[in-house]
Amino acid sequence: MAAHQCCRRRRARDGDVSLDKLLPAFDAHGRHVAPIADWSLTLDDPARQIELRILLRAVIDELPDDYRAIVLLRDVEGLAPADIAAILDLTVDNVTTRVHRARLFLRKRLEAHLSPR
Repeated sequence: MAAHQCCRRRRARDGDVSLDKLLPAFDAHGRHVAPIADWSLTLDDPARQIELRILLRAVIDELPDDYRAIVLLRDVEGLAPADIAAILDLTVDNVTTRVHRARLFLRKRLEAHLSPR
């Protein structure tokens, strides 16, 4: 565990974004501390569809390799967590956790562009 923490600190010093910093904050009752923005109106705008695709590709490219692979296998290819676990030699729980964290990362990165102006 200490080696893992050392690597995380080194990545943070090298300018990489820590996924832990992007995770939402919860109160003592398990509720989100910050409100979650409703992007539905901006997603339905046909004029923004191309812009959104370009933005999403760029944000996915920012993900660390192991998270990017899982997001692409799960959300693009539509594979089940058990299949992804077998392909990447991970546990299903690990796959599920990484998918969740990667989606949180993507949400945080997209938030500035998709929030109502």
